[in-house]
Amino acid sequence: MIAIVLSDGGADAAPPHVDGEAVARVVTGHFVAGSTDTQTVVWSRRRRDGLCLLRCYAPTNHGWTVLASGVHGKIVDLQAGDIERRGVDDVVLGLVQRSKLDIVPRLRLYVYAVDTRLGFVPKWRGSGLSRPHRSFILLRTHGGCDLAAVERNTLPEYSKYDWLGVYRWNGFGVRRLWESPVRGHILALVANTDGGFRVNRVVGGGRSDIVLSPVYGAGGQLDYTSRQIHVNKSQ
Repeated sequence: MIAIVLSDGGADAAPPHVDGEAVARVVTGHFVAGSTDTQTVVWSRRRRDGLCLLRCYAPTNHGWTVLASGVHGKIVDLQAGDIERRGVDDVVLGLVQRSKLDIVPRLRLYVYAVDTRLGFVPKWRGSGLSRPHRSFILLRTHGGCDLAAVERNTLPEYSKYDWLGVYRWNGFGVRRLWESPVRGHILALVANTDGGFRVNRVVGGGRSDIVLSPVYGAGGQLDYTSRQIHVNKSQ
């Protein structure tokens, strides 16, 4: 059942604030197939117990319609993009969860579609990537989005390295397109407009970032050219 939430500001105002909840993040996109309107997904936390809540709103002439609600896990990240490459944005969550294959709570990646009848529909509930990951971003490329992740090293010979992995939807999950060790500790990834990204890292006591730009081989395989940027010197 679709609920209507009225707002004094009308369709141009922000989605309504819910008493007792604190908004953690808001993303917008075209989540509904066949619709040219922009919808808004709000991740909030209930103040009394910290429970995470997710809602997708669509504007109306008189306020806001709740298209989907739920996903009460321990959400730590919310992003939006066309992961499935079907011309519609997906809701991509980072959650700390157990899985059927791993009973230890870890950071997982979940992908949801928005259905106006069924709400948030799970498309992929990943037990993990190639390695345990700390964070991820979406890279907007031709035809949709890829996913870049900061992964923890698991090899003794790379004890002073983090790993980068880039993944693409394969119809029932994601497959790895590219990976590389990166010396130092990666603080964050920042997407660039060319489908590449910037790696913010600490190495040798100072900041030395890397800009990665995508290139494709004759067979279509993905690689990146890199350019190092010295942000500041070691003290």
